[in-house]
Amino acid sequence: MSFVPLPFPIIASASQKDEDIAGLPRPIAEALRPRDPSLPDSLFAAIPVPAKGDWLASQKEKGQTYADFVEAGNRVTPQQKKVYLAVIGDLEVNDPEQYAADLQEYASAFFLGLEVAFIKPISVGQLEGIVQSRVNFDTAQLNSKDIVKYLKKVKPDDAFCLQAVTNVDLYPAEGWNFVFGMGMSLFFL
Repeated sequence: MSFVPLPFPIIASASQKDEDIAGLPRPIAEALRPRDPSLPDSLFAAIPVPAKGDWLASQKEKGQTYADFVEAGNRVTPQQKKVYLAVIGDLEVNDPEQYAADLQEYASAFFLGLEVAFIKPISVGQLEGIVQSRVNFDTAQLNSKDIVKYLKKVKPDDAFCLQAVTNVDLYPAEGWNFVFGMGMSLFFL
């Protein structure tokens, strides 16, 4: 079965109550309590049915309900309240310090109210023998699932989550040419 967007009444019933969002700026209020996207002045378009070429048109994914998300316990705690960023390999940018500052600023805005810090950069050489690698179409690639396992081991104890960025080509398993990214919400990676 392919992805089918939920009807608006179901989305609306699962979102915040009007009194909970009173006084918030309209974009934030509408994100928390969506208006019917068919209305001409709605800020957000309805999620379309996936078309040919879209990921969800060809891949079967279990999906996640709001109840699943709440049950997963993705919560900031007094013990785990810091967002960590990791750089894997050379990012190949003109100004690495500015890139890091921009990345930290973006993460700080996204994770509003949480401290954002970097862990020590991880070189590709550090991952030899820990992370599977291969050459695909003359491009060196690292196994993304192995990277996630490694990140789980180096994630600081006070981390709400650890996110890594890299310019290294990634693949999750044989039979895949590449993957854009990968996460593991159970371990907040």
